[in-house]
Amino acid sequence: MNNIEKESILSRADEMLRGMFRFEGVWDMEPCSVPVLNRKLRWDVTYNGDPEWTYMFTRMDYLYVLALASAITGKRDYYCLGLKIIGKWERDNRMYLKRGALNVLRRRLHKRNSLAYRSLDVAIMASNIVDYVSYGVAHGLLEPRKTKGYYHLVRDVTDYVLRNSDYDRKAFMNWGILENGNVVYCLLKTGYDKKLSEAGSRLIRQVY
Repeated sequence: MNNIEKESILSRADEMLRGMFRFEGVWDMEPCSVPVLNRKLRWDVTYNGDPEWTYMFTRMDYLYVLALASAITGKRDYYCLGLKIIGKWERDNRMYLKRGALNVLRRRLHKRNSLAYRSLDVAIMASNIVDYVSYGVAHGLLEPRKTKGYYHLVRDVTDYVLRNSDYDRKAFMNWGILENGNVVYCLLKTGYDKKLSEAGSRLIRQVY
């Protein structure tokens, strides 16, 4: 990584410390160099009334920026912000992951104008959390014993996605394949064998 790339990473990371999030990565749906202000880490923040910005915030594709900023500077503040974001999502949305809560979830989140529960976005989010936690452990930013809680959240999210991603209308669309692909990845990385066969079989049917 050259100095220009490092400066770009640190600039984005410093923005996030101030509550500004910029979605301009190759996987972002609506790339734009204009940052979105979200100091309170709310899951219903949109930009120009476009829900795609909410979906991008939920996906947490920006976590890698915080990990790299910690690696470049040796400061844990950047990495800790990522953990704070993950923890905030869990506190705000865990109740909706429970089995049988889907109808309640839809009613309550619609009322609150929150879009943080869409199965595609939380499946991508789960993969980003797994990678972020693994990176933290490998580089001494997170104690191995603390991975249990994060992996428990990831498993709850993958269970939720499996319950809601096999509808006929999307089972064989790119959306469904992306969901289950991320689920399989998370299950392999976290060693959650209980659902791996189901998720793997579903993904094979979708791809082939």
